[in-house]
Amino acid sequence: MRLQTRMINVLNPTTSNFNMEFFDKCIPELDYEVEIDQPEECKILIHGVNVRFVNLLRKTVMSRLNTMAIDLVEIEMNTTALPDETIAHRLGMVPIKCQTLDDFEVFDTCSCAGSGCERCSISFTLDVRGTSLEKRKITSDDIHFSDSNCSVISGPPFTLFYLHYGERIFLTGKVQKATGKRHVKWCPVSGVFFKSVDKTTFSFHFESTGHLTNAEIIEQTLARLRV
Repeated sequence: MRLQTRMINVLNPTTSNFNMEFFDKCIPELDYEVEIDQPEECKILIHGVNVRFVNLLRKTVMSRLNTMAIDLVEIEMNTTALPDETIAHRLGMVPIKCQTLDDFEVFDTCSCAGSGCERCSISFTLDVRGTSLEKRKITSDDIHFSDSNCSVISGPPFTLFYLHYGERIFLTGKVQKATGKRHVKWCPVSGVFFKSVDKTTFSFHFESTGHLTNAEIIEQTLARLRV
């Protein structure tokens, strides 16, 4: 059974530092201050801009940045109590970090028409049997990717479901590249907002899901605005 996932999850990303040279190069006239650069959040004070510009930043972060997410799942065997759709749904919630993101094409513009080729996707498998009388916890650590540069974000593994004795789950799937405009699971932030400090100064704040670091979010956003 082939399914498409349609979910997102909010988890802790790795720490990051801003590439200030890139920021200045993209918008040299922008007067800003980085107030918070933490693993889970980023806050920037921007001077000399209007509300239209800051709102454009917000929309760009939400809908135009590329990330990787589990999208295609093929259930080969499922003898658990959970329906195939529920398992695919939960897999779609797992945040994926890919070190070679720029090497892939966005899947819906790829020549394979989104079927999932090596130019736009990474394969993964999950194959576990329940061999103990104790129920077996299935976590994100049980997902095995074909590309070592692709992995679940660092941190404690995420519980997906449980296997009981004699049960088996065997599935394969594709991690594909897209933007939040396609679906929210590709959105690199769980929240992004701004507020006015005065007429030309705004506080811009976002919380990362872990797909991208704070620096990558800022760099991609500014690069998109220059296109």
